[in-house]
Amino acid sequence: MSSRIRAVLLVGVGLGMGLLVGVGMMVGALVVGGHSGDGASRPFISLPETALHATSTDSGDTFSIATGPIDEDVEGLFTLDFLTGNLQCLVVNPRSGGWSIFRYNVQGDLGTKPGKAAKLLMVTGAWATRGGASGRPADSVVYVADAVSGHVAVYTVPWDRTLPATGRSQEGVLLLLAVGKARDLAVRE
Repeated sequence: MSSRIRAVLLVGVGLGMGLLVGVGMMVGALVVGGHSGDGASRPFISLPETALHATSTDSGDTFSIATGPIDEDVEGLFTLDFLTGNLQCLVVNPRSGGWSIFRYNVQGDLGTKPGKAAKLLMVTGAWATRGGASGRPADSVVYVADAVSGHVAVYTVPWDRTLPATGRSQEGVLLLLAVGKARDLAVRE
């Protein structure tokens, strides 16, 4: 390639990149805002606000934890002990700092044996139910699966939405919503 063609090509690429930067700055100025006559800064283009929601899950050989939304401003910590089959949800009361605790043993639902480490999996999911302000369960469900048999169960927290405002803790049994099977093939341990 001759030096003249290379020079023209470099100038063209530079002008193209400068044009892209200029357009980007113009779009940014339109979205971020301009000034109205009263001196206040207002956006020319209003984009919808998107709320992000995230949960966390982790597990070891005999224990698993996951987080999930319980109410608008409250998150629950779900724990599952593979040795005992004990599933619980711990919720910190935003007013008092005390724990609300909900428990359930999943062994009967999944067909696992007491005292023997099962190969369990646990994740949370969003769940919007209908009902009154205080009679509606938590905003999430927890799925528990036995990796050997393929049995799956789903639970939720019977959350009373009126109690956190009073600072009172709650205690109860997690609600079993459904049991199913994710695997049709029998697997030997």
